[in-house]
Amino acid sequence: MFTGLVEQLGRVVSNSSGRLSVLAEGQFLLGESVAVNGCCLTVAGKHDPGTLKFDLSEETLRRTALSDLVLSDVVNLEHAMSANGRFGGHIVQGHVDAVGEFISNRSEGDSHVVGFRYPCAFSRYLIEKGSI
Repeated sequence: MFTGLVEQLGRVVSNSSGRLSVLAEGQFLLGESVAVNGCCLTVAGKHDPGTLKFDLSEETLRRTALSDLVLSDVVNLEHAMSANGRFGGHIVQGHVDAVGEFISNRSEGDSHVVGFRYPCAFSRYLIEKGSI
C-alpha cells in the first residue's frame, strides 16, 4: 500500500526487454515494493550506486505506460507505507488496471480542473470523488 505522495524523483537509465533501470537517491532495499509513477514494482536488483532495477511483466507492460519511458525520463518514486505511522495521504494500492489519456485542463480560480479519458470497461469502477 502507498500514500500516493511522491517522495523523490528518479531518472530512467534504461528500459528494454522487460527491465526498467532507474537512478535514484535514497535507500531502497532489494525486494522492496516501490511505486514508480504510481505503479507498484519490486526492486529486483541494485547495480551501480543508486541504480534500481525493476522487472516488468507482460501484464505490467500491457496495463501501464511504463513501456513508453525512455532514457532520462523523470519518474515519481515512493516507498510503500508503514502501517505503524501517519499515512499523510491516501491509501492506494499501486495496482494499475488501465492507462487513461489526458484530454483537458482549465483554470478555476487558483485551481485546475483536469479531464481524462479512460476505457469504457472501467467506468463502473469509478466514482465522482474516488481515486484513479
